[in-house]
Amino acid sequence: MSQVYRYLTNDGLVADGTNEKVISASADKYYAGPADGEYWHITRMIIYIEDGTSPKINEYGAASALSNGCLLRTTRGGPDGIETLDLLGGIAVHSNGDWASLCFDIDLSIPGSGNGVVIVRWTFDKAGEPVILHGSRGDKIVLETRDAMNALVDHRFMLQGHTSDMPHGHGSA
Repeated sequence: MSQVYRYLTNDGLVADGTNEKVISASADKYYAGPADGEYWHITRMIIYIEDGTSPKINEYGAASALSNGCLLRTTRGGPDGIETLDLLGGIAVHSNGDWASLCFDIDLSIPGSGNGVVIVRWTFDKAGEPVILHGSRGDKIVLETRDAMNALVDHRFMLQGHTSDMPHGHGSA
């Protein structure tokens, strides 16, 4: 078993400077998932949004709320595969407040000067168990942005958890 610390990227690979981990382009998909034969037990996701001014709960970062919003789901068969779990319960995220309604742990950093930051911690196993992805099935966690995010200074999603050779728990079949 080893730790998983992976950014969602536009090609699903480890962020290495040749791909995008900072979500800024027009509508796109950002994703990650385990290698064939490996299981990922994702216990939490850290969402980081940095903007040029102070963020408010009804904005996205410090910009207007998103028109079309973001979707977050797990898929089988790659990022364009069959949806296996809608992590948002059928509602797209349009604002910082939407993240707060899903994750509870959110911090709107309002500095006296400089950039404002929104930090979200979504602890999946607080809902009962981690999100489990099976590499041999092509399972992925996929963030679909449906609006341009280029007004933001920085925007990224970090998955955290561990690998396993078992599909459930820490060694159960």
